[in-house]
Amino acid sequence: MEFARIREFESPLERYLAEMIRDWGDKYVLPYRREFDEDWKEHRYVEPALEKLMVDYGFQIAIFPEEFGGWGLGNSDYFGSICARLMEEIGRYDTGVAVSVGVTFWPLFMITVKPHVNYDLCAEFSKLFARKKLTIAANAMTEPQGGSDIENLDELKGKTIRTTAVLDGDEWVINGHKLWPTNTGGVADLFGVVCTTKPGEADEKHFTYIYVPATTPGVKQGEPYRKAGMALTRTQTYGLTTSGCRSITERGVKILMPNTSGK
Repeated sequence: MEFARIREFESPLERYLAEMIRDWGDKYVLPYRREFDEDWKEHRYVEPALEKLMVDYGFQIAIFPEEFGGWGLGNSDYFGSICARLMEEIGRYDTGVAVSVGVTFWPLFMITVKPHVNYDLCAEFSKLFARKKLTIAANAMTEPQGGSDIENLDELKGKTIRTTAVLDGDEWVINGHKLWPTNTGGVADLFGVVCTTKPGEADEKHFTYIYVPATTPGVKQGEPYRKAGMALTRTQTYGLTTSGCRSITERGVKILMPNTSGK
């Protein structure tokens, strides 16, 4: 069965991407679909399937510009419809896989999609996602006191954010706690962390988004817990804790928002 869509908004590339995903799903998901829901902790079935899609089929690097080894999807005029089609097709086989893939792309959208391509950050992180190894990203946003709406600048102005970023020389020192970030539970390689440089302030210049590798000293991921389905989307009650972790800024490659420089 085909999904209903308006053909005039469909990218010429979508049909070929859909064929790739269906080839993957028929081979690596459907034969083990029943086992997926019980594989929430060890990922014996779901991780190999995800690695096939992201690494062997090449989707892991797809949204990066071509000069960094990507497919350049972020530069496509059909970017939105392509993303929707990808999620539909992956979700046809397993919605947990679709969410995990979408959340991996989520922090990367901010640096790979025109007209806001950040070439310094693309050069830095494309190396991570171009590896022949499954690489997972997570958007560390939700906080216990502010919920998942803390980045709503129109309404909340960032004033409920409690995770702080303080500039110390050429490093940002980050302290805070995030709740339920999808793709954590020990699997994330890179975090996009929503922070504030001045807690309680409603000025947008204090809203920051900082990329933090999972190996950064001071970063701690909690253990995953069992949910009602979506086994691949690891989350945990205690979320992500950043205690005095430092993100180097001297090359300008860890900071997305230029206003975090204090200017």
